[in-house]
Amino acid sequence: MKFSTQKDDYQDSIADEYDFRTFYLSGDRSKMHITLNNRCEAMFHMGILEEVYDLLKRDKDIHFKNSKSSESIGYREITDLLLKPVIRNNIENENENEKSTTTTTTTTTTTTTTTTTTTTKTTTINLKESLNQIEKSDVVTTILNFQTSNRNYYRRQYSWFKKEKNFECIIKSLELPFDEWQKNRDLKKEEEIRTCSPKETKLISLYKPSKELIKFVLENSNKLRNSLIQSNPELFD
Repeated sequence: MKFSTQKDDYQDSIADEYDFRTFYLSGDRSKMHITLNNRCEAMFHMGILEEVYDLLKRDKDIHFKNSKSSESIGYREITDLLLKPVIRNNIENENENEKSTTTTTTTTTTTTTTTTTTTTKTTTINLKESLNQIEKSDVVTTILNFQTSNRNYYRRQYSWFKKEKNFECIIKSLELPFDEWQKNRDLKKEEEIRTCSPKETKLISLYKPSKELIKFVLENSNKLRNSLIQSNPELFD
């Protein structure tokens, strides 16, 4: 059978035979923002710090630090946290160089030796842990940046699907896994803004990470950072 004949046989689109429909399912935007914040918090408890640490630890083999993967949401913010600039010690090295000059006249020959000293500075990481600690403010900034990047990505996805004519966007009140995770937590008064209803959108801007989360991230990130300083100092160059 000729190819042209086969082509004619399969000319019709499969869409003529089947009814294809596509849907984009999403929740109320303000509720989704709270859920996305919760998702980021849960990821810290699920080991994203250790995951990034492991990738940095193997940087000599997989070149993670300067890869596209390191720019992923979450990876980027945690890499910046663990590789926060370090305090360095300045070491001065003096090198003496002797230069001989010979001057010849008709009667005598004179040799003059000039000594020049060159000072070079090198730096080493100060290994005193207290000088290279990650601070509480660093942790808060990392968590907020991670959550902001996550919410912005969701908004871009939402906008893209809404513009696509082939997708029907369905907004429903969704109960997602990270909502359940939030319900099981012990909330303090200062954290009540996380449980606000979708109508109370202004409260979302007042969001703060919980003290429990900050303490957890602070302790673990400092342990991982100190380990990297000892084992992979080249990462901090």
